[in-house]
Amino acid sequence: MLERWRENRRLARAQREHERDLARRLRALHTLGSERGEDDPAAFTAAVDLASYLTAECRDEEARDAWQKIAVVSRLTHGPDHIETLHAQGELAYALWVLEDNAGARSVQALVLPALRRTHGEDHPLTLSAAMQLASIMRDLGERREARALLQDAVERGERTLGRGHEQCYMLRTVLASMDGEPGREQM
Repeated sequence: MLERWRENRRLARAQREHERDLARRLRALHTLGSERGEDDPAAFTAAVDLASYLTAECRDEEARDAWQKIAVVSRLTHGPDHIETLHAQGELAYALWVLEDNAGARSVQALVLPALRRTHGEDHPLTLSAAMQLASIMRDLGERREARALLQDAVERGERTLGRGHEQCYMLRTVLASMDGEPGREQM
């Protein structure tokens, strides 16, 4: 009984600490944004830090909203093909996918993949990851044949460029194998 009480107290303290950390991040973002503007590099970094924190804490709606705002600001500030814009859009697609807005996730990720192909090349690890994410979304939309073809191409490119033993190639092969099995929502 005493151990359970102690564990509950420890969990309550941890929850309060998480809430204080989130409040600190929100204050820092608000201060930076209001003093310097949202497109200031420090404010932008604070926004990305906050959105990443929200994603890690499974605060999915808040993460989606944060990544959406970051993607818009980055697109206006840096342009549509800038790596920060593409990163924010990829994270937004992930947040939408987690919230089971597969159509929204697909529309966003369908912009990220061709942009990464243009800017980084077909065989770059970021491009391969974007293909894997889009294929997972497509699978969940019932576009299994197209998803499998996209992922098979990514596996071949990854193995040719990075080598079969590379961690990313293993991940690509694992997701591809899952497409041949059950139709579940594997982690992207």
